[in-house]
Amino acid sequence: MRKKFFHLTEMKFILSLFLILIALTSFSQRQVPAHGGVWVRDEASVLSPAVVSELNAILKAHRDSTSNQIAVYIIPSLEGDDIDDYSNRVFKEWKLGQADKDNGALFLISIGDKLMRIEVGQGLEGVLTDAQSSRINRNQIKPHFLAGDYDGGV
Repeated sequence: MRKKFFHLTEMKFILSLFLILIALTSFSQRQVPAHGGVWVRDEASVLSPAVVSELNAILKAHRDSTSNQIAVYIIPSLEGDDIDDYSNRVFKEWKLGQADKDNGALFLISIGDKLMRIEVGQGLEGVLTDAQSSRINRNQIKPHFLAGDYDGGV
């Protein structure tokens, strides 16, 4: 006679634990707020109102002249999430860029984690490559951020 590896009750228990783990994992991800037409969202309150207003005007003028959609999103913390995964989720949920052109870009900054990322749609990858994004972050933005000058960095 073959010996069963698990009894039915043990299988139910293991399945229940697995489902609970999945549920807890999905709740641990940082939530993405609705875009709501906000192109500069500063949840960490590091930008001055004047800079937010100026950036909104610049981004609107850029949208109107090129159809590219660029958003800036500043958060206090990733809350344990990975910046690559979170920026990708924000980019997709906000539907940045026109659907037929995929010409959006997201500049995500996590103040507490000291991380930043530029997420780019495929339609802009030839214009704003990963290497260029890295150089911009490292050479133009990071020096301002290290000095506490978020207005100048953004």
